[in-house]
Order: sequence, then structure tokens, then C-alpha cells
Amino acid sequence: MARWQSGARERLQAAAISLFVEHGFDGVTVAEIAAAAGLTERTFFRYFADK
Repeated sequence: MARWQSGARERLQAAAISLFVEHGFDGVTVAEIAAAAGLTERTFFRYFADK
């Protein structure tokens, strides 16, 4: 099982902002945000209820 990583929320937020600027809000998926942050979708939903 993966260990907890500090800064996950901040990494997800930074990745989301970067992707939103590049592709627009509707052009980005949760999976893409998580991948850009180097995390899983499950980790995304641990911190955020939805996109």
C-alpha cells in the first residue's frame, strides 16, 4: 500500500490550475489532474468531493 505523501492537496491544486489554464475547466478530467500531480484518483477524492 502506498504511504501518505505530504503536500498532496497543494500538488493537486497546482496541477488543476495548470491544466485549467491550458485546456479549460471542461477539458480536464480528475484522472488527468491526479496524474499531473503524480497521485491517484483515489487520493484526489480524499481531498476534494468533485472537480
